[in-house]
Amino acid sequence: MQIIQLPDETLMITEVLHEVRRVYTDGSPMPDDPDPAFSGYSVGRWDGDAFVIDTVAIKANTLDRNGVPNSDQLTIKERLRLRDAQTLEVQMTLTDPEAYTKPWTITRVHRRAPAGRKFYEYICNENNRNQVLPDGTTAAE
Repeated sequence: MQIIQLPDETLMITEVLHEVRRVYTDGSPMPDDPDPAFSGYSVGRWDGDAFVIDTVAIKANTLDRNGVPNSDQLTIKERLRLRDAQTLEVQMTLTDPEAYTKPWTITRVHRRAPAGRKFYEYICNENNRNQVLPDGTTAAE
């Protein structure tokens, strides 16, 4: 994932499937009735050292490819913060009164990519299997 901060939005770009997620940071409120989308509609703000993202309008049953259910009532609150210069912690609280009995929280930890690591075209793992990356590993490792 690559995170790019612009004056009015933050872009979160993933190599897999070329996904670009927009988090609006221009200070405008969440729309009353945003159109449902796979990534939903997100607004972000800083709270101390944490970047807080609120997301609504996620299409039903599109949370992930593993079958984790969600309704169109799902909301997600994320708190992103650097633990240190190499480690990003992302805490997510998912609330969906139609799919779950109570909110649930997960924490993911991401390590910064090695210097020189570039994004490559994603087709599928099989096609990228033998591609050698700048750190000497292959895309399949």
